[in-house]
Amino acid sequence: MTGSPSSRLGRELLSAGLIDPSRLERAVRWQEEEGTRLGAVLLRLNYIGRVLLAFLARRVGVEPVMLREEWVDRRRPP
Repeated sequence: MTGSPSSRLGRELLSAGLIDPSRLERAVRWQEEEGTRLGAVLLRLNYIGRVLLAFLARRVGVEPVMLREEWVDRRRPP
């Protein structure tokens, strides 16, 4: 893996113990073949779901929200 954002994500997920090296390697190969984001591949492969959401939210300093599970009142400002 190089210094791309996806490889940083992969290294961080490995360091946090959220994915094993063989699954990450498979996901990175798929990512390179498809030309898509690593997070999208990990979700599509069903390797991580809510874990990825919580991890990425913590990474950028926000609270995770699962819109499929939450009701959003459009009349109320955020």
